[in-house]
Amino acid sequence: DRDFYYEINLEEVSPVLLQYVRGERKQKMEAAEWLLYLDYNTIKSMFDPIIERILRMVHVQIENTSGVDKDIEKRKIDIIFLVGGFGESVYLQNRIREEFPDHNISVPTNPIAAISRGAAIYGLSFSEIDMLDINGQFIIDSRVLKFNYGIKVWKYEEGFTFKRLATRGVEVKINEEFSVRVRPSHPFQSTGIFEIYYTQSFSAKTCEEVGMKLLGKLKIDWSEDKHEMNRPTTFKLAFGRMEIKATAKNEINGQTYQTSFDLIDE
Repeated sequence: DRDFYYEINLEEVSPVLLQYVRGERKQKMEAAEWLLYLDYNTIKSMFDPIIERILRMVHVQIENTSGVDKDIEKRKIDIIFLVGGFGESVYLQNRIREEFPDHNISVPTNPIAAISRGAAIYGLSFSEIDMLDINGQFIIDSRVLKFNYGIKVWKYEEGFTFKRLATRGVEVKINEEFSVRVRPSHPFQSTGIFEIYYTQSFSAKTCEEVGMKLLGKLKIDWSEDKHEMNRPTTFKLAFGRMEIKATAKNEINGQTYQTSFDLIDE
């Protein structure tokens, strides 16, 4: 409803703010009896930046799951679930449907409870299978890596190099994480792509060496705070029972991107 407006009485809603209003602004607010009128466009402008960020994140996550590299076969996303308090927003739901018309957009009956319930179910699933398989037999909860795993990084004066995260021959626990913190290579960088490689060589220095193989890629959005070099992002690799999980978290805004790959067993 473009004719919608919302009225706020500052004296009732937040009287503590009145002491910080001075000069000409205070005179105007007193004349208006401390009433604020928020019209459709004003309210929309408050939510649009957040929604644009959500849309960018969904685009990137779909690309990560569908495959950043077309030569790597990945899964296709058909359904997008909107959960959490903001998931109840009709405006957000409409924007998501407009942006992703080829996807089924699903909103649970209680989007807020969906998060806690999902987390509880997810946690219980691990407690049930951590030590026993379906036949009640004990299973191995660790493995010895057959390859060195790492990512391509750019270093000043060295150029692109192979940054090893997990080492061949090391015993790792299921879902044990190996991490590294990185930053954009230049201030105008708006996206980042982590190229994940594996090799049997312990002396590999670059990702172009013989025996080096590409496991996959993970794309992230760095468009916020562009022109800044200080945008630390933590990249993690975790080795599950049947898959390798790659995760990248922007330490500035908390945005997290993830994907998974089949476990290499050559």
